[in-house]
Amino acid sequence: MKKYCFGVDVGGTTIKLGLFTVEGELLEKWEIPTRTENHSEAVLPDVAEAVLGKMKEKGIEKEEVTGVGFGVPGPVTAEGVIAMNANLGWRNKHVAKELEELTGLPCKGGNDVKTAGLGELWKGGAGGYKDAVFITLGTGVAAAIIVDGKVILGTRARKERSKSFNAFSCVDYPERAVIRDGRLIRYLAPRAYAYGAEPTFYDRLEDRVLLLTLIPGMGADALGLLKDSYQAVILQSFGVGGLPGGGSGPLAQAVEEWLSAGKTIVVMTQVPYEGSDMSVYQVGQQVKERFQLMEAYNMTLEAAATKLMWVLGQTSDPARIRELFYRPVQSDVIR
Repeated sequence: MKKYCFGVDVGGTTIKLGLFTVEGELLEKWEIPTRTENHSEAVLPDVAEAVLGKMKEKGIEKEEVTGVGFGVPGPVTAEGVIAMNANLGWRNKHVAKELEELTGLPCKGGNDVKTAGLGELWKGGAGGYKDAVFITLGTGVAAAIIVDGKVILGTRARKERSKSFNAFSCVDYPERAVIRDGRLIRYLAPRAYAYGAEPTFYDRLEDRVLLLTLIPGMGADALGLLKDSYQAVILQSFGVGGLPGGGSGPLAQAVEEWLSAGKTIVVMTQVPYEGSDMSVYQVGQQVKERFQLMEAYNMTLEAAATKLMWVLGQTSDPARIRELFYRPVQSDVIR
């Protein structure tokens, strides 16, 4: 029977450890120094030694331990991989896997502030609430934003940082997947970003990209009048995607004229969650099949517009446009 679990907070100076019951009761806490020499190569062995030593001291068998949870500064994937940690000198380090191998126990982890925020929601000052903001004041200032019991990891927390230069983003929470209405909806695929690769710089953007927000009963005059002034249009539809009037109305005719003139059209939704899916309803499916329209899926409006400007700055070939638009950049689109 699983009775115990361990919590580990890896800091730049000390590593804090706790022995808990699986119900969240703290039984004992202690600290060990963080040895950062040689890219902190001793940190995980030290953690494993501390955990296993405490188990031996208390007479706890591995079969009684649910696992080890850890928090570390910086971005951590759902698989426990740290892409880069300046404090510890780690790059693409598989912390969960290495700690599992050292302890023989299941290990899961995440960003230290966000895991601490979840801890406060479970057993701390935010107990009993579903929504909370957790702020830490240390060497730096950081925050965890929790909505409906889930930590926002950045893609929907547009104001979690005061500045952001990442135009490519996804509207969904970075959960692995959810089942909704009998369909498996996949979100972010956890992965470690490879740092150190030679960057590629682009100096051409096609700025003749139009955004047109559709409303029920809207006519097609605007599309016709603007066709000669723009190379592409993003149609921000209502619902999960489609055109008022379906595949045979005035808007559909205007779309056909745009495409015949060699223009590019992308459909996205006005709904800020889940993204577009024109195949859900017949009216959207007809339009998509008739015109082979591209969808923004779960890209944000900023991501779709910026990416389309970049793509059209590189090529005018329709097949190449489609290929580049659907190529993920910073997990901006998950089809």
